[in-house]
Amino acid sequence: MGHRRRDHKEIGDKKKEIAKEEKKTEDKEKDKKDKKEKTKTKKSEKKKIEKREIGVETKRKEIAVEKREKRDVEIVIEGEIVEDKREIELREREEKIEKREKEIREIEVKIREKFKEEMKEKEKEITKKVKRMVELESKIREREVETERRDKELEKREIEIARKEEKEKKKEEKNERERLEKEKKMKEEEKIRLEEEGKIRLEKTKKDEGKKMLDEIMREQQRKMKEMMAQIEAMTKEVKTPTMFFGVSWKVESFVKECRVYVEMKMKEKTVENQILWVLTCMDGEMVEKWKEMMEDDLKKELREYMTLEEFFGEIRKEFRKKGKGKKMEEEIEKGMDGF
Repeated sequence: MGHRRRDHKEIGDKKKEIAKEEKKTEDKEKDKKDKKEKTKTKKSEKKKIEKREIGVETKRKEIAVEKREKRDVEIVIEGEIVEDKREIELREREEKIEKREKEIREIEVKIREKFKEEMKEKEKEITKKVKRMVELESKIREREVETERRDKELEKREIEIARKEEKEKKKEEKNERERLEKEKKMKEEEKIRLEEEGKIRLEKTKKDEGKKMLDEIMREQQRKMKEMMAQIEAMTKEVKTPTMFFGVSWKVESFVKECRVYVEMKMKEKTVENQILWVLTCMDGEMVEKWKEMMEDDLKKELREYMTLEEFFGEIRKEFRKKGKGKKMEEEIEKGMDGF
């Protein structure tokens, strides 16, 4: 029984679904028919509206033609009146133009007068400025003349100072050399005297005391030799180091002399290359830097060789003597030094 009821229900549900689908299809067909009828009615209404619009346009055209005809008649009547008014307006405009032209002429005259006055004032100002410029130029020239005169005086003073310095340096060098020579002679004489004394003592000791006396004499000689060496070292320490050379041409000779004395007293045992490198350390300044660097590189790369230090001093003289600005002043200094 239960199964039959279920089957009846399923059959009923299916029938209902079929009925719903049939209703849907019928509704769709009705909608299609309604749409077709509506489109037909719209088309018929559009045709009626177009016919009405055509009739309205024809009526409008007819009315427009009538209005144009009426306007032409009115224009012919009003044309004569309008011409008279235009002539009056033209006359009034001409009068206004003449008045404006007169006003413009008067304004131009005033502007020209003002321009002339302004130009006169500007000319006066320009003349004043020119006078001031002339005065300033004259003052500047006077100052330039004064500066030139002062520069000449300073150059003369510098030359005199340089000459005095050279004299003093020469005197100091001579005094130092004389003192060193005297000390060397004294030391050599003392050595000779000590050697003679030692020989005499040795002869005496050989005869009298023998080996003991010889040992004592040798010790005394060694002690005295040490004292002499210490004195020599102290003398070499007193030698002044050369003043720095900055490339000034009239100081070349004094620099070379100072370096020569120093090398003879303190660097005689060193090689020529080491002596030259030491001389380069005493040179500094913008005028010397490039040449100094070139020489150091050439010596390190063994591109240059000097047998003696004097050859290198010759290179310094060629490079820096009578070079650069102020040749006349340097020649005067050298002439003055030669006279002294």
